[in-house]
Amino acid sequence: QVDRLMNAYAGELEAVCIKYENDRYILITSQAMLDKARKENFHILDDIKTIEGTGITPTLSLGIAYGELTPQEIWTESRQAMDIALSRGGDQAVLKSGDQLDYYGG
Repeated sequence: QVDRLMNAYAGELEAVCIKYENDRYILITSQAMLDKARKENFHILDDIKTIEGTGITPTLSLGIAYGELTPQEIWTESRQAMDIALSRGGDQAVLKSGDQLDYYGG
């Protein structure tokens, strides 16, 4: 069910969705689509919670990096953003651009 929701969300954002571990994904999208997701407060955070039948309520944490960066820098900054999201309890999106951090959910 998580795969289905993640792929649907990627479709909304015209993104490439790559599953690289059992419960980890990379989405690559444009700045315009990132702005759309921000305006919608990353509704995927709430959508994931609607999954039933597992006995637990699943949550999602997002670490997002953007800006004029190399792919390596994007990877490093997004991992830092994910670490921040998880240290704050998860169930949120953290966007990182240089020293600026923005939080959604949580």
